[in-house]
Amino acid sequence: MSQTTDTNTKEQPTNDVITKDVAAIDLGSNSFHMVVAKVVDQDLQLVSRHKQRVRLASGLDEHGNLDDAAMERGLECLAMFAERLQGFEVDNVRIAATHTLRIAANAHVFLQQARDVLPFPIEVIPGEEEARLIYAGVAHTQTESNSKLVVDIGGGSTELIIGKAFEPVLLNSTQMAASVIPISTSPTVSFPLKTLPKPFSLPDNVLKH
Repeated sequence: MSQTTDTNTKEQPTNDVITKDVAAIDLGSNSFHMVVAKVVDQDLQLVSRHKQRVRLASGLDEHGNLDDAAMERGLECLAMFAERLQGFEVDNVRIAATHTLRIAANAHVFLQQARDVLPFPIEVIPGEEEARLIYAGVAHTQTESNSKLVVDIGGGSTELIIGKAFEPVLLNSTQMAASVIPISTSPTVSFPLKTLPKPFSLPDNVLKH
């Protein structure tokens, strides 16, 4: 099931304004996500969002190998993304692969085939880098409180991040997925540290503003 949201309702920039098209792709364990945006001088304008459920993690066998069906679902999604990214500069596209492609024994096979479909570098990022990127996204969109605890429950791992303003202080990535955690809200949540229930405790230097 794929979802595409187009938000490009702004007027086209004039010729004297510096613009560039950028995109970010998240190759997750359950879904692949792509966000396309336009940079106009110092302004970032969201153009579209794309989401495809590929269930990559469900294709892992007892030996930790991705099966052919899971890889095919992923490659079909990447082919769709490639059509949308025609004409994009290589330096303006970042693709991050997370938990399932970190642990799959044959991840290199999928990545090689993916390069034939999508002509942009794919970076398999460690858990802490995934956590850092998650926190950066939350910090720049939810600025109400200075100190935050952010929890992202994904299809293959869960990231917990404590930070102050735009800087993460503590980062953690754990192999604990949404499939074993019952949730009824958004998979990414954040709230001010001072609202944490007791006996949840944190170092004093983290709680200080």
